[in-house]
Amino acid sequence: MDPASYVRTISELAARREAFAVAAVVKTEGSTLGKPGFKVVISKDGDVIHGTLGGGCPDGPIVQVGLETMETGVPRVVRVHLVDVTKAVEGTVKAESPDEIYVETNCGGVMEIYVEPYLPPHRLVIVGQGGRDELEDHLVHLGKRLGYEVVVVDHLPVLTEKPDETIDDLDFDLS
Repeated sequence: MDPASYVRTISELAARREAFAVAAVVKTEGSTLGKPGFKVVISKDGDVIHGTLGGGCPDGPIVQVGLETMETGVPRVVRVHLVDVTKAVEGTVKAESPDEIYVETNCGGVMEIYVEPYLPPHRLVIVGQGGRDELEDHLVHLGKRLGYEVVVVDHLPVLTEKPDETIDDLDFDLS
């Protein structure tokens, strides 16, 4: 995996304020194509948009885990058992934990994969009344400490070249 391409991919997603997940192999046991450090970037639509976990077999179930982490906001470590069809069916039926996944392949090994969601911060829009405002300053500080992306809209200084434009005329992308 080209590190510059990986960084560029996640930077572009973050700049567009898109949710995504990164899944990385952290440990292997036995025979596996994936090795520690292999990783994928999973889009909010469930596509692997960068990288590999060492073959197509574990990607499908890990994409599903990535989507789940984007819904909950909670990272997970899952163990992917790369076993023959009989053991895959048996393991899936008997698995007591959603963090134990059985995949049909003849590798015979196990991969531990850390899946972490990256969610855009919530946006706090503060509409000011112009001039110095201590309440506005405190709200900005509090919003940033709570992890919000803070946007302040204030008519002083003028935000537009049309001085009689109202707040209703401004376009906010609140997604």
